[in-house]
Amino acid sequence: VADWLLAQGASPELSEVDRLVGACSRGDRAAADALVAQNPGLREQITDDHYIAFHQAAERNDVRALEAMLACGFDPNRPDPGIGKTALHSAAMEGWADAVRVLLAHGASVHIRDREFNGQPLIWAAEGSRTQHRDGRDFAAVGRLLLDAGSPVDWKMTSDEPAEGVTEIVEAWRRGVDARG
Repeated sequence: VADWLLAQGASPELSEVDRLVGACSRGDRAAADALVAQNPGLREQITDDHYIAFHQAAERNDVRALEAMLACGFDPNRPDPGIGKTALHSAAMEGWADAVRVLLAHGASVHIRDREFNGQPLIWAAEGSRTQHRDGRDFAAVGRLLLDAGSPVDWKMTSDEPAEGVTEIVEAWRRGVDARG
């Protein structure tokens, strides 16, 4: 694969910003800090393509990577170009309380709504609690964190997507009940 990529014109060397994102993705804060110290302008070179790694770190609950990325200039409120979700939406959908805490501590907004479902991260957490049934997830904790951070609870769907139970789950979290995980 590497030979084919080179034959197609790919560079055998990573750009500085790609090395920065790689260091952050590994949670290697020292390497990331050194790259930024050498070239503070790297922060302005972070693109939508690099934000894929940021969302992936949120989706896998990689707190070290998230902290490194946030320290190196990743904006916790930058929506993806597709449906407008943020890393907080991604972490909430997966039920990762630790990732949600890190993002909130760095200024992630509980108010941003995606463009496809018009849902704030709280709605994504409720939907995730309906569909994600893997070990280690704590959707109720995520819901409480988002509510404590001031998340709005109102939601009006923008499509015909079924949302059975989502508003009921949010209401249960508001009451302090551990609804569906």
